[in-house]
Amino acid sequence: MADYRPALPLGLHDMHCDNPSRDLRSPVAGVEPMLSMSDIAQVLGCSTRSVERMRAAGEVPPPDFRRSKIIRWRSSTVTKWIGANAN
Repeated sequence: MADYRPALPLGLHDMHCDNPSRDLRSPVAGVEPMLSMSDIAQVLGCSTRSVERMRAAGEVPPPDFRRSKIIRWRSSTVTKWIGANAN
């Protein structure tokens, strides 16, 4: 029986991976990584809930991307924010 692979939109064919150990979130040339709230929590060494509270208090920069419940920040936005708030 042939291996079934669903059709992917143009430009996404290279995202299909026969190697399950490959991290599909690895950087792609020309595309800046986007960070989730849990990614930011990991960078800061705190819980996701702490980042949620900081966001509600206006202590985190506004997200660069938001669709419904999906919230993401450019890595450069987070890097600048951390640099500006370093003691």
